[in-house]
Amino acid sequence: MISTYRSESIKNIIISAGMIIDGASGPARKDIIIEGYVMQYRKDCLIKDFPLILKTPGKAWHAPGRYGRLIGRTPETGKRLGQSILANSHDIDHVKIINAGFNSLVSYGKETLPQFGLKELKDAVDVADSPGLKVMIHANGKVPVQIAVESGCHSIEHGYFMGDDNLRRIADERVTLDSQSFSNGCLCTIVPKG
Repeated sequence: MISTYRSESIKNIIISAGMIIDGASGPARKDIIIEGYVMQYRKDCLIKDFPLILKTPGKAWHAPGRYGRLIGRTPETGKRLGQSILANSHDIDHVKIINAGFNSLVSYGKETLPQFGLKELKDAVDVADSPGLKVMIHANGKVPVQIAVESGCHSIEHGYFMGDDNLRRIADERVTLDSQSFSNGCLCTIVPKG
């Protein structure tokens, strides 16, 4: 029943909006690894004779040695996050920054520390804004979500364990919250217990 509901919901979203917004940018199959992943389908749409718009950030940005290697890249050596975004802003529709990975799946309440500070995220949002790119930030936990909202980002991905104050901030600042609740459920089925 859930599978049918999910399939119908996805079909209805695509039909009504005619748009897919990619935020994950991970490879669809392990044998297809292409720079930008989903970007390969922008010119050669998977659904022929169907008016579909595909929006993608290309690869996400994460701090060196932190969560995000599977779907992202780090700022270029010697460059700040904002500088790297500007140098790589061609052929993307928005920017994805990972400010915190998933909180612990084994230790309840253990939150992930932010990958970037407020100043660096604000700079990145300002830089992305110059060519008109919106910024989505992957963040979980109180501090990473607070920093993301204060940076001026346009959307928060996940937002798990962010607390009531951050939920109010998101509403007050009119930031989009994409909780992606389904993705956490998927992780729980593939992560080994214990």
